[in-house]
Amino acid sequence: MICNVVVALEDDIRCLKGIKAAFADPQGRLESWTFDTTSVGLICKLSGVQCWNSAEDRLISVALPTIELSGQIPDSLQYCASLYILDLADNKISGTIPPKLCTWLPYLTTLDLSGNQLSGSIPANLANCTYLNKLRLSSNLLSGHIPYELASLPRLVDFTVANNDLSGPIPFNSSSFSRDAFDGNNGLCGGPLGSRCDQPFAGCEKNDGLCRLMVYSAVVLGFIVGFWGLFFVLLIKKEKWWFGYWSFVDTVALGFIVRFRDVKDIVASGCVRGFWGLSFVSRNAVHNYEKDDLRVFVLGKYKMQK
Repeated sequence: MICNVVVALEDDIRCLKGIKAAFADPQGRLESWTFDTTSVGLICKLSGVQCWNSAEDRLISVALPTIELSGQIPDSLQYCASLYILDLADNKISGTIPPKLCTWLPYLTTLDLSGNQLSGSIPANLANCTYLNKLRLSSNLLSGHIPYELASLPRLVDFTVANNDLSGPIPFNSSSFSRDAFDGNNGLCGGPLGSRCDQPFAGCEKNDGLCRLMVYSAVVLGFIVGFWGLFFVLLIKKEKWWFGYWSFVDTVALGFIVRFRDVKDIVASGCVRGFWGLSFVSRNAVHNYEKDDLRVFVLGKYKMQK
């Protein structure tokens, strides 16, 4: 038991030392963080630090908001495994949110990184902090999408990503959070914002040429596979399917024309030109018959089909 307490204390001290070393501290608020002794209760007396109780050096909270800290979030946080609250709001912290943050700190209930200069994407790994009640990432430089995994956090009641550069659909339903939690992100859609996400590039970041190329490629590939795949199958198997298929196309096209009765207007408008572009019989009819003859041809063929 004593051995476990000593190891835990050493880990917490290692964590706090890493935090102090990672951040520039122009106000000198971390100068009081000294680790000359390892007596019980030492770290619990440090500025911005709280422990479970005075008799046990187990960190529960590191809260250092609004003291002009600058630098990047350190990986020494992996040694603060018992931490419940991490509040670094309204500083000048830059870099990215560590992807393993919630692997290091799985018991977090509050994570407040708002009002900094963090960039990059929001890690989907934040969903591993399953006890999160509060997640504030507003007023940073974050880009990309809001991970869908965050919508699975069962206890999340305070969430904001306002005033970033996020894009794509909001994974939360319209009643989960107010629109204020998402304002200031021109690329976001859906959810409480009420805007639709049906634009073809809704999921692409601004100026993301690769994303747009992938969308175009998907559309072209879908057309090739969907239409031309069927066309070549019919071509190869024409002894069984070819004539039956094109007969069906003719029937549909001719039925459409007869229903509207005015062949001249239909042909001129090109409404069924797509059918004739694929049908040998109808295509020859369009090119080889005068309009009056075409009416006779169409009506006669339609009667034959009946």
